Amino acid sequence: MAYNIIVKTEAYLDIDQAMTWYQEQKKGLEIELYHEIFDAIDYISEHPKLFQKKYKRFRIRYTDKFQYGIHYTIEKKTVFVHAVLHTAREPRD
Repeated sequence: MAYNIIVKTEAYLDIDQAMTWYQEQKKGLEIELYHEIFDAIDYISEHPKLFQKKYKRFRIRYTDKFQYGIHYTIEKKTVFVHAVLHTAREPRD
């Protein structure tokens, strides 16, 4: 059974910034990033406990091609996506 997914505003802003950067690098690359991130989020909704806790109660699912980490928590049957950060960035507090 899939968990509900709530993507926080901060995570949407992270995705938007990343897509803007990739679009400036090569037209169309931002669409690939978008699909990779949301495919990973869909996978999380099906298997949220598959990924171990990295710090406090946060889990991270890494994307393959673009090296982003999807930082999320689980509360009952809901997954909250808090941030989508490039692996070279530090997590927010």
